[in-house]
Amino acid sequence: MTSMKQRGDAFSKWSSLSPDQRQAAIARISSQCRLPDGALTLDSGTKVRLQPPADASYEAVDCALKQLMPALGIENFSFVGNEAYAKDE
Repeated sequence: MTSMKQRGDAFSKWSSLSPDQRQAAIARISSQCRLPDGALTLDSGTKVRLQPPADASYEAVDCALKQLMPALGIENFSFVGNEAYAKDE
C-alpha cells in the first residue's frame, strides 16, 4: 500500500511541473494508452480530465489510470455515470 508521504511526494512532483511539462505528460500517456485526442485533457493547470469515448477499450482506460493515479497521488478512484454507456439488451 502507498503511504501518505509517497502520495504527497508524487503530487508535489506533478504540481511542481510547468504547464507545458504536464501537458507533455498527458499527451504521452494518451499516446501510450492509445486514447483518442481529447480523451485526456489538462484543465486548470493541475486538474486532469479523463473522458474516453463510449467505444474506448477497457485496456486503454486502465492504462491511463495506472499512469495517472500515482502521478497525481490518487489511491482510490471510482466511476460515476458509466452506466450511460451500457448496451441495451
